[in-house]
Amino acid sequence: MPSRATTERINFGKIKEIIAPPNLIELQTNSYREFLQAEVPQSKRKNLGLQAVFTEVFSDRKLRRQVRSRFPLL
Repeated sequence: MPSRATTERINFGKIKEIIAPPNLIELQTNSYREFLQAEVPQSKRKNLGLQAVFTEVFSDRKLRRQVRSRFPLL
């Protein structure tokens, strides 16, 4: 049998934390709110996120009159 070279393990568990990790749940929640723009009146929504998708998909004025988009508050 060939002999295996032993590999030295490096333990990073004792390294001090330089900066506090971000609150990832809060970051994701804020990003989702910005994507939905549910709290923003329709006339004041920026053309980004879900609003941008609907604007692009329903860009035809005739089709836009037939379809009303409302964002449910989640």
